[in-house]
Amino acid sequence: MCEEDLYLLELVGYIHLNPIRAGIVKDIKKLNSYPRCGHSVLMGKIKHPWQHTDYVLRLFGKTVRTARRSYSGFVSKGISMGQRPDLVGGGLVRSAGGWSALKAIRSTGLRTVSDERILGSSYFVDSVLKQANEEYEKKTFAMARGLNLDKLIAAVADHFEIDQTLCQSFTKVPKVYTQFS
Repeated sequence: MCEEDLYLLELVGYIHLNPIRAGIVKDIKKLNSYPRCGHSVLMGKIKHPWQHTDYVLRLFGKTVRTARRSYSGFVSKGISMGQRPDLVGGGLVRSAGGWSALKAIRSTGLRTVSDERILGSSYFVDSVLKQANEEYEKKTFAMARGLNLDKLIAAVADHFEIDQTLCQSFTKVPKVYTQFS
């Protein structure tokens, strides 16, 4: 997750150039059709149903054609930049402006919230993690209360005064057992 589009742009360019940096493809032309990288999808050469391109392309232009041309130029400029030490070290390091900036922040005694999957300020990282935790807590509410499938089956059977095996049956419960008969 990225707090700002500027972070996202840098991250997209950096990640999509990895096949060139690793020597898997030799140039931008080959990268345009390389199937194991999102760059080829943004360039319209390959389709992956799970990869959505609209948001990123809109950051580069109003039409798909203009956006792809602008994106391609952006990525091409990134090749000459080579390795990017400023984009290494996880979300907090990048957000703080690099290792030296992070050390300076920590030397003041200020502590920040970080997660490598999230690129942004401490406040942004904290809010994303809290939201994710709330969703997790909702999903595990029943487990936290000690409920499991066996206890749920027992409660349903008890409520409807039926045998527990009927709740576990793959066939329909006879109509006489249903509440709405």
